[in-house]
Amino acid sequence: NEQTPFLDYDGRTLFFSSNGHPGFGGYDIFKSYRIGSSWQDWSLPENLGLPVNSTRNDRHFYRTPGTNEGFMSSDRSVGGFENIYQLNFTYALPPSYLVRDSTGNVQSVEVGLERPTLAQSLSPDSVLARIDETLGVLDLGLRQTGEFRPPLPERTVIPERVTEPVVPAPAPAQTPVQPIVQTPAESPDQASEEPPVLTELPPLVSISGFVLDQKGGPVSAEVEISCIVDGLRTREVGPTDDKGAYELILPRAVTYSVVVNASGHLLHAQELIHATDADALGLDITLQKLDLKEPAAFAPILFAYESSVLDEKATASLDDVVLTLLNNAKLKLNIYGHALDGGTAAYNKELSEKRARAVVDYLISKGIEKKRLSWKSYGSTRPYNSAISETQKVRNRRVEIEVKS
Repeated sequence: NEQTPFLDYDGRTLFFSSNGHPGFGGYDIFKSYRIGSSWQDWSLPENLGLPVNSTRNDRHFYRTPGTNEGFMSSDRSVGGFENIYQLNFTYALPPSYLVRDSTGNVQSVEVGLERPTLAQSLSPDSVLARIDETLGVLDLGLRQTGEFRPPLPERTVIPERVTEPVVPAPAPAQTPVQPIVQTPAESPDQASEEPPVLTELPPLVSISGFVLDQKGGPVSAEVEISCIVDGLRTREVGPTDDKGAYELILPRAVTYSVVVNASGHLLHAQELIHATDADALGLDITLQKLDLKEPAAFAPILFAYESSVLDEKATASLDDVVLTLLNNAKLKLNIYGHALDGGTAAYNKELSEKRARAVVDYLISKGIEKKRLSWKSYGSTRPYNSAISETQKVRNRRVEIEVKS
């Protein structure tokens, strides 16, 4: 299912939303590149990835002409409505697209300067020909065979400002003559223009460290770090080397979001606080390995008193579970519902069942197969603690998620 298409201003790059290609759940935004002069040959769809896409529905991509800014809509905030989000892009150089070769392998092809090509003749009965005849929207080489030159981006020429002395007519000898310096004549539009102002680049911070497993061994992974400075989000992704080391350069910010989703390991997500003016930060990351022979558990999902409704914090935690499951196709989970000892045994049993089912239903709604999930309710028979204080009681209103061994 494809929705909300947007053809970029190069006339070749198509952005669209789909839930029919591999993604993070719900509708994700993809891009595909038109190859050659035909409208029938396209590159393989590429998922725009995090943070553009989420485990919910992401749609309505739009890019502002001549900028690296854009917009999209998403219901990731779990508020029942889609909100509009601003995007800031970092363009990959050189630009490329993905194709599948004759052997079935996926290859990356750089987008180069294309030679003018001969457009294909259209059958009078084809859909494209009828659209062309009716609307006149496909006039660029499609109506008749001939040469088609892709439009080139406009160049903005900044006139060079030159100053030179202008010597006036001879004056009486007793009057000293001074050279008058003026600029070339300007049009009314140019007269009000100010010289360009150079914007100082923000200070940068190097964030580096090692990604290791629980036994201290290096993990091959991609580290994603993002931050927001002056309302603009910067995201950098970099791989670890054979020793598990990584280094990323980002603008100086107070808070950084760090995500590592390595195959065979639980997803790692954390916030990194930068409270000094240092230009370097160290962050070592330990990942929990997913070994089907050993138990592993996610953070518990907590609930309000006598409630089985997932709040925003709970869905954010479950989104991390979803990403781990999508990255590890063989992983299966045991899900256990619990309740606080405050009602009858039957009531607590029913409440813990509702909590477990709420978690299961959420995971299934994000594309996780039902056969990978097992659940059970325990009522109040397995308390996390003796619940002396209100803070401790919260841990008993929980759902536990464990990896099946």
